[in-house]
Amino acid sequence: MTAHDELAAAIGAALSAGLIVPCAGQADRFTADDLHVLEAAAAECDGCPVLDQCDRAGQRQVWGVWAGRVAWPSYVHRPTGRRRAEPAA
Repeated sequence: MTAHDELAAAIGAALSAGLIVPCAGQADRFTADDLHVLEAAAAECDGCPVLDQCDRAGQRQVWGVWAGRVAWPSYVHRPTGRRRAEPAA
């Protein structure tokens, strides 16, 4: 069973037990293209009953919220163009 399978099973069990899993049914907020939306979603993870399973599933993820941490690819922060060389004085 993969870490993602374990997470899915843990979410199902938590919901069946009547527990609140903040990301359940709100994947769009936890995988948004907006860093501010991801940061707000990550703040909701505190006290989540599947935090450990989510942490294992998110170990190599490069996008989204995993166990209260924002995974945000570094290339999004970099400008795409090359800097022009300054003319010699």
